[in-house]
Amino acid sequence: MNLTQVNEYFLSCPVGVPYGRTEAKPAFDMVGSASGKVQYIGVAGTAGKTGVTQMIAGILKEAGFSCGAYTVGTMPLQQRIWVNGKAVAAKRLGSTTTKLEKLAEKPARTIAELAAACDCFEKENCKFAVVELSDAMLAEFFAEMPVCAVTQIGDDGSGFSLERLAHSAAAMMRKDCTVVTTPAQEKKAISELVVCAAKAECELKVPEMEDLELGGGKRLLRTIDYGGYTFLLPHIGAAAAENAAIAVEVALALWRKGYEISDEAILEGVPQISGECGIHFLRQRPKIVAAPCHKPVQATMLAKMLLASKADHIAVVAGLSDCMDPEAFFTALETGFIPEEEQDEKTKMAGMSDNPIDKVYLVTPDDEDAVPAEEAEAEARFHFDTEICGTLAEAMEKAKADQAEVLLVMGGEAICRAAGKLMK
Repeated sequence: MNLTQVNEYFLSCPVGVPYGRTEAKPAFDMVGSASGKVQYIGVAGTAGKTGVTQMIAGILKEAGFSCGAYTVGTMPLQQRIWVNGKAVAAKRLGSTTTKLEKLAEKPARTIAELAAACDCFEKENCKFAVVELSDAMLAEFFAEMPVCAVTQIGDDGSGFSLERLAHSAAAMMRKDCTVVTTPAQEKKAISELVVCAAKAECELKVPEMEDLELGGGKRLLRTIDYGGYTFLLPHIGAAAAENAAIAVEVALALWRKGYEISDEAILEGVPQISGECGIHFLRQRPKIVAAPCHKPVQATMLAKMLLASKADHIAVVAGLSDCMDPEAFFTALETGFIPEEEQDEKTKMAGMSDNPIDKVYLVTPDDEDAVPAEEAEAEARFHFDTEICGTLAEAMEKAKADQAEVLLVMGGEAICRAAGKLMK
């Protein structure tokens, strides 16, 4: 099976259909993820999963382990399954897909992708595999998982409470597994994680915020220090620093469990994260920043970063993808608060905040989950001065003409990648 056929198969797998253990089991039974040969490290949460997955995989590769990694996203699956830092061989993925194609019933895409990744890791004899979990329940199909990570829990547009979202992420917890979460975790989420960890009889590790320093507090810097480990990351903002702290603590937890991981491996592995999966510079002069985000909690984190940057004038080009609640998204982007928090902030009225964004240019990205620019603008106009543009190139030119201090391209992965290509 060639790559075109592989891509067609996974695109044909159903999305958004309910499933449980019964529906998932046939796919994982076929690929053999329960063999126990691979030590899996699950990464769940609302925001930051892709970055944390890549950081941990980078550390393990530098430590000399054969390591696989899988991330969720919109790029072709082969580009999201890696073995030792390189995309899995097309032949290997084709062989795996052929097996899945023989199932009596086609699995949901979430199940099919993860099962395919596990099969590749098993066949490549990986010692470790770091996997991003859009559904933490699927971790039950991993025979061995010594450590796992829970990234920032927050409003994902589904309407679920923080406690419920944290409980869902905690589904991967198991006895004697060390669970690491972010130092910035919300109190409601951390309380639920503590309860779940106690029930599962596993250790919960929360990095200390006072051990984390971000660029001396200066604007849009990428240098971070956590517990004496200093990194220059391709990402900017506090969220990237917090994700690095998670990756370091995961590495230290593995070291305490007897796996040889040196300080050098940590220092060299964390910065290997791909720039595209987090907030990053497309250009330094003038400052053009790409921010892949589509959930209200990500908009909240981005808004707080912009306020901390002290930038006075920001022009935004926005193309939303896979955004379940545009209204909550733009509310969070303006105020830095999710709607639940804003109820206690009576001074934070739509269009009345001190947000440094001057204008938002909206486009429809080239993506199967794209939110039409007209639909996004219907919500954004209550918070910002807005304008709909026919193309990304047109929006970029208009935003540049504003001569803002920072030009921010934000939304789904598709719009950020397209903007990066335009810059080149």
